[in-house]
Amino acid sequence: MRLRIGGAVRPLNEAVAQISYKPVYDVTRKVSKMIERWDITGRLILENKSSERLMTAALNTLEANFSQEGVDIAFMEDFANVDTKLALYASRCLVGPYIVDSGFPNAEGDIYGNGMSYRVTYEAERLAGAGSDLLKFDEELTEIEGGREEGYVGGAVNLPERQIFFQNKAYRYRQSGSATGLLARPFIPPPIWPYAVLKRPEITISTPRVLGNIDTEYEISWSYEFAWHQPLYGVPHRRV
Repeated sequence: MRLRIGGAVRPLNEAVAQISYKPVYDVTRKVSKMIERWDITGRLILENKSSERLMTAALNTLEANFSQEGVDIAFMEDFANVDTKLALYASRCLVGPYIVDSGFPNAEGDIYGNGMSYRVTYEAERLAGAGSDLLKFDEELTEIEGGREEGYVGGAVNLPERQIFFQNKAYRYRQSGSATGLLARPFIPPPIWPYAVLKRPEITISTPRVLGNIDTEYEISWSYEFAWHQPLYGVPHRRV
């Protein structure tokens, strides 16, 4: 097979690749993204004659091929301009492909003039879900005050005296949290006690993370305030 980097096609059987896939899960344990990694190894060989000058030119061409950003990577059929199943297309990636590592390992028998081994590693992130995947969700419920309230008065001259300030103070609670969506901002969860909400929720919208040509990781946070004349019982939401 022949390795294609963008529009540059490398010589027949010059390179091979070890391809691996790492899933990224959302909060429901559904795969939202896939990190694809290509560990490419190859060997430059001068077919006609040994020449350090020609090897330098060949390495410059190789470097130019691999220095391209956001290009397709594919193995082509031996004698046809057709990509095989081993292909990573930039148009299908959220981010990349981009180089994470490269080098010239010192293989036994390498002589600069007629043969040089090389390696380069690409990674890319591909969308595996519908784009509405929930990457993160956290919510907590805080009891602020309520019921009987006591405290101390005095103490400037005599010992402080404990007194009842309120026999039945209103019970107050706060429901707050945050959520992060892959390609879209999630909806906030409903109030746990709709009948006890004091006002509209406080909502904060954060700027999404910019990766390449796309926006991702849309975050939103919220806070509800509640008050009731009796204790309220509930638990935070597990997800939106």
